[in-house]
Amino acid sequence: MNELNELLRESFDSFMTNVHTAFPAVVVSYDKEKRRADVQPSIKRKLPTGDFVDLPVISDVPVILQGTKKFTISFPLEKDDEVLCICTERSLDGWRDSGGSGIEESDPRRFNLMDCVAIAGLQAVDFGNETASIEVDDEKLLIKHDKAAFEIKGNKFSFKNDGKDFFTVMSKVLDDMKQAVENVKTFAGNVKSHKTAGSPASHTVSPDDISKFALDEQNFSTDSQNFGTDKSDLGEIMEAGE
Repeated sequence: MNELNELLRESFDSFMTNVHTAFPAVVVSYDKEKRRADVQPSIKRKLPTGDFVDLPVISDVPVILQGTKKFTISFPLEKDDEVLCICTERSLDGWRDSGGSGIEESDPRRFNLMDCVAIAGLQAVDFGNETASIEVDDEKLLIKHDKAAFEIKGNKFSFKNDGKDFFTVMSKVLDDMKQAVENVKTFAGNVKSHKTAGSPASHTVSPDDISKFALDEQNFSTDSQNFGTDKSDLGEIMEAGE
């Protein structure tokens, strides 16, 4: 009886060796147009001899990105990114090229490595990239790409790139514009009220007005520098880390 139990156990273990459910894997290559990846299973298979061998690279694996017919969230996927692979109950051969329903099986295989799909975002500890590290905060929604980050917390949101906040920069732009308008109004007032001395052929502007116009020139120069800085800051933000 013990021999029969052992035989049954070994037979079951051997059968289960080829039943695949879910496993972590590493992206070998990714076709962003087709959203298909070649992946290398991360965990080796242990042989009866005690040796470990790599499972084969799995080709043309559909990658799951959240979406519907009218809405999609996409993000970059590249070599060495980690994914979670889930093996389907049935063969995907008939479904792979067209999707939809009412598909007839072309192969009777079950829970096969060839019929897995990949979900991006799996990581053991971190993504291995300081700028893409996960920031966990139960009170905010964070979307991050390289140095650019979009954050929603409570009823407020912000857009930052490399530490510069879009709305802070825009607030400064508006302040600078307001100051520029005031400077133009002051200049117009100075032009309107300036006085001249001497005959029409050789008249000169009064020293007080010359001083005012010099200050106007300085203010316009400052405005130009401020707008140059604003443009640079906005450019760095909108370029999203390039």
